[in-house]
Amino acid sequence: MLYSDKDFILGLAKNIKVYRKIMRLTQVELAGRIGMDKQNLWAIEAGKSNPQILTLVKIASGMGITVPLLLSFDFDYPKYIEQKTEYTARKHTIPRTKKRK
Repeated sequence: MLYSDKDFILGLAKNIKVYRKIMRLTQVELAGRIGMDKQNLWAIEAGKSNPQILTLVKIASGMGITVPLLLSFDFDYPKYIEQKTEYTARKHTIPRTKKRK
C-alpha cells in the first residue's frame, strides 16, 4: 500500500492521466480547456509537480469529473501520518480583491 509523499503524488498523477485518457482527451486538449500550459500538465501527470487544490479543481472540471474521483486511489493515510517527516509549507499569497464602493 502507498504511504509516502511521492506515492501520493504518483497515485494522483496516474489517476489524472487515466481519467484524461478515458475522456479521450490529449494533454494539449485538456490544458487548453483549463488555461494551463501543456508542460505544466505533463509535469503533474509525470508526478514531478505537486498541484495546488485549485489546480485539481480545474483539471477535474476540465474532464467533467470530481476532485474526490481524482483522489480515489490506494493510499494508507494512517501509515502516512505515522511517518516522522518534516513538513515544509509553501509560501502562500492571497490574491487581493478590489474593495467595493
